[in-house]
Amino acid sequence: MTRRSGRVLLGIVAASALISLLSFLLVAIDVAVEGGWTMQITGTDLQGGPGTDLVDSHTSAVDQVWLAVSGTTGPGDSWQITVSRTEALWHAELTVQIRRTGDGIGGSLSGGTDFQVVGAAGALLFSGEDDIADIPLQLRVSGLSVQIPPAAYATTITLTVVDL
Repeated sequence: MTRRSGRVLLGIVAASALISLLSFLLVAIDVAVEGGWTMQITGTDLQGGPGTDLVDSHTSAVDQVWLAVSGTTGPGDSWQITVSRTEALWHAELTVQIRRTGDGIGGSLSGGTDFQVVGAAGALLFSGEDDIADIPLQLRVSGLSVQIPPAAYATTITLTVVDL
C-alpha cells in the first residue's frame, strides 16, 4: 500500500521478450480538492442575546468542499480517502467534523455519510472505486462558547487518497 497526500504512484513493469527491453509505466491516482470555509462568530450567534452562551456549532453548506479522484485504472481499482488536520492556531475545546453529502459522478463510494471528528492522525473518511468527480463534502465546527477566548482560529484539513 502506497500513501501520499494527493498522489499515489505505482510502478508497472512491462518487458519485451524479443528485445529484452524493460520499461516502466507510472500510473498515478490523484485527488483534487476545491473549496474552503471561513466562519465569523458575531452577536447573532448568541443563543438568547446578551448574557447567553454561543450556539454550540456551525455547519457549512452541504457542498462547501468538492473532491475528485482520477487516474485510476478503471472499474475495480479501489482506493480510500483519509482525513487529518494540522493546527495553526486552535483551541482544544473546538472540534472539526466532516462528511460526504453525495455520491459524485462516476464510480462507486462507500461510507463517510455521517459526521466524523477530524484529528491529527489520519482516519478513514470513505472508500471508492474508479474515477469519481464532484463528491460534495460538508464541515462542522462544534464546541463554540463565550468561554473560549476570541481569536482567529485556523486549521488545515488534508484529504489523502490511498490506493488499495
